[in-house]
Amino acid sequence: MKTILEFSAEEQQEANTAINGWRYHSVIWDLQQFLRSEMKHGDLSDIQYLCYEKIQTKLFELIETNQAHLE
Repeated sequence: MKTILEFSAEEQQEANTAINGWRYHSVIWDLQQFLRSEMKHGDLSDIQYLCYEKIQTKLFELIETNQAHLE
């Protein structure tokens, strides 16, 4: 499959976002894995665990809302 995206000179920011999409994907994946690892293996207090859990829940919500699945 081949996809061609065209941007005008005024759309440089949009072009950069499209070109760097894999980097954003990588950041979100790494954050998701960090949260999971810390919650499973980290030496967290109850309050810390709840904070991580809240962040993880929000991350999953944003991924779902934006249909940005990480498969």
